[in-house]
Formats: sequence, structure tokens, C-alpha cells
Amino acid sequence: GILVSPLQLLHAIATIARGGVAIKPQIVRQIRNASGEAEMVSYAQTLGYIISPLTAAKVRKAMELAVTDGTGRKAQVLGYRIAGKTGTTKKVVPGAGYTNDRVICSFVGFFPATEPRIAAIIVIDEPKKYKWASDIAAPAFAAIVPKVAWRLNIEPSPHLAWTNLLRGSYSMH
Repeated sequence: GILVSPLQLLHAIATIARGGVAIKPQIVRQIRNASGEAEMVSYAQTLGYIISPLTAAKVRKAMELAVTDGTGRKAQVLGYRIAGKTGTTKKVVPGAGYTNDRVICSFVGFFPATEPRIAAIIVIDEPKKYKWASDIAAPAFAAIVPKVAWRLNIEPSPHLAWTNLLRGSYSMH
């Protein structure tokens, strides 16, 4: 099989979200002291285009459709256009190969889909109750969207909220 770390996958999706422009991944952007003052700030380093803007736009549209009409439906959030992709991977058992009993569920996505501000990945290793990313990782992504949107002052679209409400497909987190 092919192995990709969550950071590698998130970096690829964030590059697509930015129209093909890659930025060097960083784990910590800022460290604040007890008084709330920034002690260390890390600035993003642009690596340039690694995907054509046209290809990135096509993949962005496909990822948005995966959320509106595909396995990522449970990642929808009232008022926000989400783009993403679910992934369910069977785990390898040494000496036995792939198993159906042990899986890794993930959802990688970004929002707002048209003007992305944040990309994130949810990875759940060997979930107890659910065995599909669409049932556990996509809703977990939906749960963080309103909190991140509030923190970054990303306002929901009233028009989009009404459209989602009519379709009956959204999360009320």
C-alpha cells in the first residue's frame, strides 16, 4: 500500500485550497505567554505553484461536491460552503494483511470552499462504534467549523444557510 502522513495529506489539500500555491507546513504559528503576549511568531514560507491553478480549481469543485452530494455530507455546516473528502483505510495486521475489523477514518477539508481560510484534517484511529469516515470523521469536522469560524470571524452566508436548510443537509453544531 501507499502511506501518506496526515500532515502530508493536509499540505496537499491546503495547496489545492490555495489555488495550487504551496506553503511550507508549520505546526506552531505562535506561542503566547501567560499574559497573552506573543513570544514567538512563525511566518508562512511560500514555496510557489506546485499544481496548476486550473487543476486546483477542478479538484476544489470535486471536493465541494463530495460534501454536498457524496460521502462527506455529514461535514456540511449551516451557512458555510465546505470542501472535503472522507477516507476509510483498512489497517494492516502483521503477518495477516489487511483487516476489516480495524480501520482509520479521516476527513480532510477546507472552508469557505470559495475563499478558503482554514484547512484541517480529522483522523480517528480504530473507532469503536463507526467503521466509515462518513459516519465519524465528517461529523467531527462539522463540529469544529463553527468554532473556528467564530475565532477567525468568518461569517456564515445567510443565503447559503437558507439553501442548506431547504435541502435538509447541514449540521447544527
